[in-house]
This record gives sequence, structure tokens and C-alpha cells, in this order.
Amino acid sequence: MKTFALALITALTWGSSEPNPPSWDTKSVKIIDPNDGTCQKTVDAIWGENGGSNNHGQWSKSRYAVMFKPGSH
Repeated sequence: MKTFALALITALTWGSSEPNPPSWDTKSVKIIDPNDGTCQKTVDAIWGENGGSNNHGQWSKSRYAVMFKPGSH
């Protein structure tokens, strides 16, 4: 099964034009540190920018990579 999965992943990514490693727009990457006092503010801003509870950002062009450091959030 592992061989099949690896072959499938390879086939799906073979013709991809994405660079490896990917190029990230640093404005769209947020690293959340539980010791930073602005964590909730950052998450709330992303939530609000993407429509909040109204549309959940499904059709938003704003995309973020949100990474959480270990700890209590």
C-alpha cells in the first residue's frame, strides 16, 4: 500500500509548476506563539478578513498559513 500511495503522490505532483520548497508570501504566514500577547488578535484579524461567521472565507482570496508553536493556546 505504501508503494501505491508514493506512486500516486509522485504522479499527482510530477507535472506541478509549484516550486519545491514552495515560495511563501511572508505576509500570509502567521506563527502563533502562546507566549505572545497578540495571538488572539492575530487569529481574530484573519477570521474577520475572511468574512467571520458570515461566509467562513470560502470564496475569499485571502489565504494564510497559520502555524502554532507548542504550548497552551
